[in-house]
Amino acid sequence: MQLPDSYEHHHPTKIIAGQRAVSNLPFEAGRFGAKKPLIVLDEEMGRTGFIHLLEQAFADCGQKSGGVFFSGERATAAGAGEAAEFFRRSGCDCFIAVGGGAVMDGAKAAAMAVALEGAEFPSDRRFSMKLPKIIAVPVTYAPGYQVTNLAELFDEEKNRPLHYFSENFIPCMAVLDPKATLKASGAAKAAFALEALARGLEAASGREANPIVVIYAKAAIGLVKNFLGPALNEKRSREADQALASASLYAGIAFSGCSGGIITGAAHGLKAVRGIEAGMAAAVLLTRGLDFVAREMRAPAAELVAVRESLSLVRGIPGLPRGLREAGVAREQLEKIAEVAQAGPFLPEDRAREVFTLLEEAF
Repeated sequence: MQLPDSYEHHHPTKIIAGQRAVSNLPFEAGRFGAKKPLIVLDEEMGRTGFIHLLEQAFADCGQKSGGVFFSGERATAAGAGEAAEFFRRSGCDCFIAVGGGAVMDGAKAAAMAVALEGAEFPSDRRFSMKLPKIIAVPVTYAPGYQVTNLAELFDEEKNRPLHYFSENFIPCMAVLDPKATLKASGAAKAAFALEALARGLEAASGREANPIVVIYAKAAIGLVKNFLGPALNEKRSREADQALASASLYAGIAFSGCSGGIITGAAHGLKAVRGIEAGMAAAVLLTRGLDFVAREMRAPAAELVAVRESLSLVRGIPGLPRGLREAGVAREQLEKIAEVAQAGPFLPEDRAREVFTLLEEAF
């Protein structure tokens, strides 16, 4: 890449990765001044038993968590208020989000509610108030934006998502432990790996790309290329799980340094209009629309080769749609999806037509 005349990059997340990483979480959290967390997770993650390992880690350090709060399928003002009340009543001082994107949004929204002290959520998209510390324990195949400065909160009254930005949303720490891996299907593994590819590719190709962004983006793409095949093997590979977890995290860190991208914007529109999860949407868009993306984004040649090699590994995987039509999207919905994408947080102005073209390519 060409070195820009000047650039800034802020990403304070401490990364702890590897076997028994969760055992070190209480000690490392204490170094941030956080000793009594509220653990936020979803029902599915709660059934894995991982929560007991986390609570045992605190017990081994002579500490105790402030309790467990189960988040919903999406973050809402009501849910955030309940979590904030639980947080205050239990004397908690930080949040630990265990799971995927919805859980991370739930923890961020709850932290906002704690700071607001009962006041309504603001209409301003920039949120500058000081928040409790947030620690991320992502599952291996979770979306990469968990470590970004974005939070999505669903407005139930107006039936639309609200997006907030704050540097305080960026977790102070991310803990990657293979024990947090869910038993995902091959389609789910492929979808989230391809989402990491999409975010990494868009970060490396963006106007804001700087050397740090590019390093993380290339690392994410390289890990997916090298470990997606072993991860799709029926025999579980902790090394592959760890690699894809790292790829997702690195892609999120890289993406936090850019203003958005066509694939991510289109995926957001598909989720809002058709309910297609962002990982699955990104997988379909990248699989069918890579040639368009390569032309429009002037993506780095080496990374494009790696992405093409990764895509060859997922062809024919049961449960992974081969196009938007197979995913249940009607052609007459493409304009609406492009409009919603343009109104979302991931696209610069006047990119709706490009999103529409990508959607047509992927149809």
